[in-house]
Amino acid sequence: MKIAFVKHGPSLTPAYNRDRDNYAKLKDDVYEFEVKKARNLKHTRKYWAILGLVVANSEKWRDDEDLHVAIKRHLGYKRVVMGLDGMEFEQVGSIRHEVMDEFFFSKFYDAALPALAGLIGVTVAELENNMGEYL
Repeated sequence: MKIAFVKHGPSLTPAYNRDRDNYAKLKDDVYEFEVKKARNLKHTRKYWAILGLVVANSEKWRDDEDLHVAIKRHLGYKRVVMGLDGMEFEQVGSIRHEVMDEFFFSKFYDAALPALAGLIGVTVAELENNMGEYL
């Protein structure tokens, strides 16, 4: 079960009604928690808007999904998987919210920006400053 908490000083409080309900279901016992920072949806939207801008200003990729796969591969965000035929192939990783929290997404985003800016001959600042209307 997942429960989102908000930190208030030294205490954690369930963030939403669903979280309060799930917290109430817990028996008196010792629990172990893994701390993850929830993803910022605006940050994710900005990343996809930047991909769209790069695609619109180049003729190399069909759409933002293709560029997304290319940038993950470029950054080394991949693994080798054994196919059913015994042949190894490369699989790019996922940036889904369930897989990558805000801390790791920020690192991924910061690594992607220089490569994306270079594809269309602009600076990182120019690329980010043109995205305001997409948030």
